[in-house]
Amino acid sequence: MDRTEFTCVIILVIVGLFNEGVAYSKPKIYPAEPYIVIQEGTDLNISCRGFRPIHFSVMNVSGRNCSPSRTKPSESSGVHTSTFTVPNVTRTDAGWYACAEDGTEIRNDEQIVEHPNETISWIYVYVNSSKPFAVDDQIDGVTIIKPIWSSVVIPCRQTLPKMQIPTLEQAYVVVDPAVAGFRYDPRIGFIKDKVTKSSSTDYSCISPPFEGRVGDEITYTVTITDIIMKPPLIDEDKLRHLIRGRNQTLRCYITDETHDPDEETYYLTWKAPGAIPAERLRRENTIGKEAVLTIVDVRETDSGEYTCTVEGDGLDSASKSVNVKFYDPDEEYINVTDILSSTQTVSATKTALWEVDIDTYPEGNITWLDTEKTEISNSTRYSHDVSGTKHTFQIRNVGIADFGSYTIRINYGNESNEHELELKVRAPPTAKIESAPNRSYKRNETQEFRCRISGYPLPNVTWRYSESAGPRSDNKSVETIFPPTRKGSLENSPTGFLSFLKTSINATGGLTCRSCNEIDCAESTMTILVAGGQPPAEPSAHKDVIWISSICGLIIIIIVVVICMGAKVNRER
Repeated sequence: MDRTEFTCVIILVIVGLFNEGVAYSKPKIYPAEPYIVIQEGTDLNISCRGFRPIHFSVMNVSGRNCSPSRTKPSESSGVHTSTFTVPNVTRTDAGWYACAEDGTEIRNDEQIVEHPNETISWIYVYVNSSKPFAVDDQIDGVTIIKPIWSSVVIPCRQTLPKMQIPTLEQAYVVVDPAVAGFRYDPRIGFIKDKVTKSSSTDYSCISPPFEGRVGDEITYTVTITDIIMKPPLIDEDKLRHLIRGRNQTLRCYITDETHDPDEETYYLTWKAPGAIPAERLRRENTIGKEAVLTIVDVRETDSGEYTCTVEGDGLDSASKSVNVKFYDPDEEYINVTDILSSTQTVSATKTALWEVDIDTYPEGNITWLDTEKTEISNSTRYSHDVSGTKHTFQIRNVGIADFGSYTIRINYGNESNEHELELKVRAPPTAKIESAPNRSYKRNETQEFRCRISGYPLPNVTWRYSESAGPRSDNKSVETIFPPTRKGSLENSPTGFLSFLKTSINATGGLTCRSCNEIDCAESTMTILVAGGQPPAEPSAHKDVIWISSICGLIIIIIVVVICMGAKVNRER
């Protein structure tokens, strides 16, 4: 039994599944004419014939009251035939009708100017009526919203193909359509390309009486907005290193955040490189939030630019293109690209971060190794995160000990590859004399001392020896400053290298190792003890002391002798 439809878009769904590798082709439409004229009140019958199930499309018209319609499918010897019927047509049934194989999207509304016919068959139906315009009386005053720089249609379609062109009023003033930038097609209406905001106003179409028909007038309000349609989304990570010899599916989509479903009906379409024949392309889900393009039995020549376009009822279209390349499935492949520099210079306590794009076929196994070639596992300090082919490596709270080369090891198929990451940590210097502290040495003994240094930029090193104060008349210590050692080279690791000093020890004192870079300075001091205490006085000074002591002794003897003699004289008296 025929099923009656009351919707504006009639889709005939035939039970069954698409066979693998079966391609779309263009069905034949009957009557095989660009347009037909039928009398109001008669039945409209359109047939389509093809090799797959077929669906019909009726022009979507604002404010339209659709007439009931019926579709009747049949199949014989692999040929599918479907007949679409609208009984008792009225002038509102005038418009574009189309058919295509199931899965082919048909966009069919008043704002369509071009009607693609590669996989879609079209026919325009005029309905001979007593009124000039193929629209309902209640449509008067409908608002048409279009984006700036797009094309706008004032859909004053006529009920016969050879009627006089309607008069056009812009803001209720009669204008010459050509001067105002419009062209006219009786199956579409007045068309203006590349509109600007100055085109936002009221437009009226006025039809004079024609062959006994009464005149009529219809008005539309046009609003030109600067809202720009956002392009669809494509997960490009899933399109890396695709291989030949199998069916490949491409998907593009929109979301409620990017395209408000309450504002528009959206149409998503894929465009493939022109060299691919239509019979190897399958299209699905082109109305809604996703479009699917399947390339059957992919070949090397199918590589190229694929474009997904989203269109709305009132807004302009927007596209997103991707360059897709298809590879030999037997050929292993690797491509490693640094998104951020492979050499990172980071201050101590900060976070080091590398981003690397790693694309392999077959899919690779990624291992991260530290400066000692030991595998790094995720922790509070280390992390390796993956998003598609993007790999992010992080080291938090870095220190000078983290300085060095890290390795990304990539195993794919039977192959292996390594990629180096460099980390330089800016850190203040350190200094530490490694000889045993407070050691006792013999006077004039030659000794070698060593000081462990770290820091970046690589620091220089200065040695200093301060003798303790001795029995000199000025009572001051003696300080010896040795020439600075040369600034560290790449042979000296910033994480730790040794500076050596070879010198003789003459007196007790303090030995200091000092290292400096552009950030700061640091030093380490050790006490040097010389056996036997302080060095003795010089010989000349010793002789002076003996000579003075002798004189003092002689004077004391004379005084004693004088005193004794005086005492004897007194007793004798």
